[in-house]
Order: sequence, then C-alpha cells, then structure tokens
Amino acid sequence: MHDDFMRGERSIDVKLVCTECGKRAEGNHSWVDGSGEICDKCVAADNGVAAVNMNNNVPNLDAMSSDELMEFWKTFHRPTRKQASWLVGGTGKGYTTAAMSLAAYAASKATAQMCRERDDITGAQIYEIICKDIYKRLPASVKW
Repeated sequence: MHDDFMRGERSIDVKLVCTECGKRAEGNHSWVDGSGEICDKCVAADNGVAAVNMNNNVPNLDAMSSDELMEFWKTFHRPTRKQASWLVGGTGKGYTTAAMSLAAYAASKATAQMCRERDDITGAQIYEIICKDIYKRLPASVKW
C-alpha cells in the first residue's frame, strides 16, 4: 500500500462515492488521486484525460470574441507538452490531444462568428455543428 500511495494511488477500505459515476466504492478500490473522489474507472473512461484534476485553465470559449478565439488557436493548435499540461490541468493520457481539440473548437467557433458577421448563415451553421461535435468528444474535465 505504501508504494501505491507514493505513486499517487492508494487503496482504501471504506465506503466512498465516486463524484463522476455515483457508485459506491467498497473494499479494496483504487482512487487515482488519493482523495477518494473519482475512481480510476471513471478517469479511464474520460478519453484518457484525468478528470480528477479540475484545476485546469480552460476558458469559456463560447464567451470569447473571434479575435480572442484565434489567439487561443495560435497558442494551442500545436502545443508544447508544458502548454497542454497547463491548459488541461494535468498530464494524463491524451492531454495534448485535448488541448488541440480545444484549439480546433476555438478556430471553428471563430469562423462561425465571422460567417455570421458577413451574413453567411449556412457557413456559420456548418461551423457551429463542427463545434458541437468537437465539444461532445471533449473529456468532461475540460468542458466549460
């Protein structure tokens, strides 16, 4: 048990409820962050990005202007590992992909806004559908 705890994992022998799936953990259940809040199964199901670290820096992309969205895209469309880790709040499997997906959402959202500004409603609707699809596939830990 000591070695597991040192790696950030621990086994507990109490009843706790996972905040993601709502199931009770009984007996020897591993909690990824050691806090007893989110079970390892939920983290694995979250597209590989650890949902336990909600200390991310993901802004509400829907509240940003097209210029702000394009600046976000410029920064994160090909992020360094350090940038991706800072943005999504961790280095779990898939963290760079999550950062790039957020950048793709920002670019699509900006394009939709620009289409609406020039009265291209059909184009805007296409990019808004793309945004919905990207958002649907984002890990829960990076959604706003």
